[in-house]
Amino acid sequence: MHEPTFIDYEYQGKIRIQSQRTSRTKRILNRVFSKYYIEQNIPIYKIDIFREEDEYYEDLNQLINSSSIPGNHAMYDGTLGFIKTQMINLENLETIIPEETKEVIKKEQDRYNYSEIEETKGSNLFNSVSFRDFVLLSYQNKCAITNVAIFHDKLINLEAAHIMPKSHSGSFLPCNGIALSRDMHWAFDKGMFAISEKYEIIVHDDVKNTILNNYHGQKINLPVEDFFKPEKAFLHYHREKIFGLFKYSGVIRSSQ
Repeated sequence: MHEPTFIDYEYQGKIRIQSQRTSRTKRILNRVFSKYYIEQNIPIYKIDIFREEDEYYEDLNQLINSSSIPGNHAMYDGTLGFIKTQMINLENLETIIPEETKEVIKKEQDRYNYSEIEETKGSNLFNSVSFRDFVLLSYQNKCAITNVAIFHDKLINLEAAHIMPKSHSGSFLPCNGIALSRDMHWAFDKGMFAISEKYEIIVHDDVKNTILNNYHGQKINLPVEDFFKPEKAFLHYHREKIFGLFKYSGVIRSSQ
């Protein structure tokens, strides 16, 4: 039986508990899915697994048995003292990419010869710090979409967004970056809008009822120097692989 689709909004202030029999050992496991936020308001999803011999296994059973949700599920509104959260250092986070996905990425990279672009433009000369500095400077500390930014002393509502995401083997080349305000950065990463080869903003049909549609068809504000302008191969990758991903955000599906 397939596990029911689970949508992110159900997490709001709640903990999800699921009891499931494993296919190999036929043992029943209680899985506890929880969500919390770390720096930059990034959500972290955590799964704790409790076996029959573990402490609190029976406590979870009671919650499941008293739940009216079918399929051995329960939603707990509050916190469970034995579910611990821990601070996570973003620098040490490891992105896990399935082998079949790596093959798709490699084929796409070979198609557009990203490695040649990176070698020619010297991607090895840039890191996360210089990437941010060069991108923001090349866009004159203004959002490429709105052409403004909010300042206060050293604080600025502006971020260097990767066009080809770092998790997709994107580089720190400045031409793989674009200066965006935090809300625009979020929308760009979610694939709510993309940028054409003519540097025009393409808003996804499903979010044209939002403020984003005010920018649909407009040309982004570009750096003066060609070296810093968004590389068209990276823009194409974003349109092909990222554009529209928000439609599937937060969905957990069965692998069976």
